[in-house]
Amino acid sequence: MTPQDDLMLIVNHLPNKPGVYRFIDAQGTLLYVGKAKDLRKRVKSYFQKTDHTPRIAWMVSQVANIDTTVTATEVEALLLESNQIKALKPRFNVLLRHDSHYPWLAFTNEPFPRLVVTRKPNANYWRKLYGPYPSAGAMYQTLKVIKKIFPLRQRRTPLFRDRPCMNYHIG
Repeated sequence: MTPQDDLMLIVNHLPNKPGVYRFIDAQGTLLYVGKAKDLRKRVKSYFQKTDHTPRIAWMVSQVANIDTTVTATEVEALLLESNQIKALKPRFNVLLRHDSHYPWLAFTNEPFPRLVVTRKPNANYWRKLYGPYPSAGAMYQTLKVIKKIFPLRQRRTPLFRDRPCMNYHIG
């Protein structure tokens, strides 16, 4: 059996479940961490496609082993992937390694909380966090609907310090 056959054997035995996969080279160096809705389908796509960029094609040619972690949900896979990339710093994970976080919606800890967008979900600073949102567009649509339904405070400081903002009077 060739090394490629060994890899395909691993790939064909992966579960059709959400999770995180890790590509490892022959020296045991972690090359890449990724997430998937369907581990088998996603990992298999790397070894079946021929239209990869030169960078991805080279990475795939270096893969000697594949390690996976099955998760209960896609969101759990997203969080695990992000944490592993930050902790392990794989060579081919450029975007998440460079502190490019997914957006979150967060309520501030102010006496009259605001709903804001953040890319730094520090649990001590925020009253309540919702996310992460893999799509910023979807997150902004959600924010727009929430602000339409609920008259939340939007200004950082009141326009006039001696009286509350308009949303205070509405809601």
